[in-house]
Amino acid sequence: MSVTTQAHDSRAFKDFYSELSIDRELPVSELQEKIQQLRLEWRRRAAIVGKRGEEGRQMLQLLDWASETFADEDSKERYDRELRARGGTEDEATINWVNRAWTYYFRKDFGPASVAARKARQHNSDDPTAYVVSAWIELAEHEYRRAEEYASEAYVLDELHEDTFDVHQVRGSTFYCVEKYDRAVEALQRALTRAPEDMKPETYWRLSAAWHALENYDEGLSASLLALKKEEYLIVGDLQEKVLRAAYNNIDGKRCTGKDYSQQKSALAKVRSTVEKSDAFDGAKRALLEFIEKMIERADLGERTQEKPAPPDEEEVGFPLAALGASVLFLMVFLSVPHGITFVLFAAPAAWVAFRVYLRRQYRELEEEYGRELKRHESDLKRVQALDEEIREIKSKA
Repeated sequence: MSVTTQAHDSRAFKDFYSELSIDRELPVSELQEKIQQLRLEWRRRAAIVGKRGEEGRQMLQLLDWASETFADEDSKERYDRELRARGGTEDEATINWVNRAWTYYFRKDFGPASVAARKARQHNSDDPTAYVVSAWIELAEHEYRRAEEYASEAYVLDELHEDTFDVHQVRGSTFYCVEKYDRAVEALQRALTRAPEDMKPETYWRLSAAWHALENYDEGLSASLLALKKEEYLIVGDLQEKVLRAAYNNIDGKRCTGKDYSQQKSALAKVRSTVEKSDAFDGAKRALLEFIEKMIERADLGERTQEKPAPPDEEEVGFPLAALGASVLFLMVFLSVPHGITFVLFAAPAAWVAFRVYLRRQYRELEEEYGRELKRHESDLKRVQALDEEIREIKSKA
């Protein structure tokens, strides 16, 4: 499509570089990549009911026009020439500063996003979404108290409840960051009542983290599993990894509620059943079950390695030479003078010799068994260390 045709379709010439906050010096391949990234984010907002969804759909249309305009280097060059020919600057009052702030935020360009959000609040002081996007930007900059103030302002302005999802989603996130976990759970649950399907996973992930902070690991895991129902909704950013990490943390928390290894294994067995029966997509379910099996194996080994094997009792197990000598002597006496008394004199030391030989053999068997148990114990301890490392790696990679 030519630039002229694009301009007619949009009914006004658009400065895509400015509106989409993209660098005009980038080659077409990189421009298309950034447009695709923005499209993923705006597609989710386009699913919101009402005015915000319509704004999202308009942004998707703008992204489609930009994608067509930057179809190749020649098309981009023609567009750049026309843009230079038009000259001039944008009329600040006509710019949609809310959408501009969202676009910078999606690009993780938080400095310009903060400026655009400030202008959005100036030009749209009664628009809750201007404060919603401002709160998200402050959260990204770790300014949690200021984010909470903007989220509260959005809540006050949302008198018509047109932005319920947006408002409660960001309120729940700010409450979590300022450690008001009960209020975070309440706000996120309210957000879920109005959340579009493809934005529910993110809300469930945030809810899972809040439940974990409250040490309610069952609810935390349930929220994670609900977030993992549809893989296609987890493609934005690293959301899938975040949800899996939240699930792992709640599973680990559930394990830690067991006072001993037996209770830990019992708790993990119940968690395994919960995951197996869940509607999580296959890949996520498989990853969670593998993690649980490692945790169960870790508990098994922990139980086995609680105490180091004890060596056999150190007894006098030397060879009874004196008793052997006495039995030989009395055997010769008995053979010379066969009598009950001489037999008893021979039998007593002979029996003692036999008993001590038996003890000596038994002690050697115990020593050998102790050696085998000690090797197993050392092998189990090495496996425990390996499992701990594997578990940490799984949680860190998710």
